[in-house]
Amino acid sequence: MPGWLSIVGAQGVDQLADYVLALARGDAASPATAPGAALFQQYCMACHGAAGEGNPLLGAPALDDASWNYGGGRADVEDTIANGRAGVMPAFGGR
Repeated sequence: MPGWLSIVGAQGVDQLADYVLALARGDAASPATAPGAALFQQYCMACHGAAGEGNPLLGAPALDDASWNYGGGRADVEDTIANGRAGVMPAFGGR
């Protein structure tokens, strides 16, 4: 996944993180996440699906559950959105 900071800016990263975290909680219809939802539809939907269901054929994980490849904390989600991921398996040393 490419990093989106240069495209959506810091505010966009924050709004996308709000929306992605709401997807995982099952609360994506909240009016507070509307700005992030619009950005998601524009930049993320093609790979992650309209409802965040993911697309394994593209390597795009589901975002509508509580399973995270690179950490589900807000800082982790923002880092992934801002800087992207190279699609490498995360370390399992601490698990």
